[in-house]
Amino acid sequence: MDETSQINLSGFSRRMPVGWCANGAPYPLDLGKSHGVIVGGGTDAARKQTVQAMLAAFLLEEGTGAVWCGADRPEAEGVEFAAEEKALERLKDFCSEQIRRYEQMKAAGSNNLPHYNAFAAERKLAPMPFQLFILEDYQDCLARFGRPFTDQLCFAARYGRACGMLPVVCTSSAEPEKLPSLLKAEISDRICLGVPSRRESLSLLGALGGESLKKGDLLYRHVADKSEAVRLSAQPLKGENA
Repeated sequence: MDETSQINLSGFSRRMPVGWCANGAPYPLDLGKSHGVIVGGGTDAARKQTVQAMLAAFLLEEGTGAVWCGADRPEAEGVEFAAEEKALERLKDFCSEQIRRYEQMKAAGSNNLPHYNAFAAERKLAPMPFQLFILEDYQDCLARFGRPFTDQLCFAARYGRACGMLPVVCTSSAEPEKLPSLLKAEISDRICLGVPSRRESLSLLGALGGESLKKGDLLYRHVADKSEAVRLSAQPLKGENA
């Protein structure tokens, strides 16, 4: 198999919208550069609706899938659902699958999922789908399972980028005391739907602005490269490009 830099991987890469621009176009997150997403602020319903909108657009592409852990089954079709009391067990399975993928990719001489899927296509093998692990409420799971749950989430974020398996973590609180620095250090992308104070905005985004968001808007920031936060709509807009 050729080196990654020598072949065209664009047809095997995947993007996920994290919000929508003023003209209705989705604002994409490159899954090949992400270590997962934290979605915080707003109400429980607003966070759920925002992630469901992201998920619905993500699942339109072939080679994608998701596991949703929470109190209620999501509206999106074809998503594996796990009740909250099974979240730790299902997260451990997710991490075990990451390890299995790494072993399979290593045997193929690949160091990332687009490269492996290009290899698989050449040999008419089954591709590995990009997969999300969506957690509806981190705070509830932390109260239920404690530190082991955070450790597993950190593992999933640390090793998910190369094998195309990423966590999307919704949290009801962006306060520094309730959103561990360890988790924020592992997860590269943040979505803020509006928080009560500058302190919580800094905790979630590493930037100000979340405290002044209007209903229906969000701030997205890829904190790994210290980029500026981008203001977007949390839902697809009705219009020519919607």
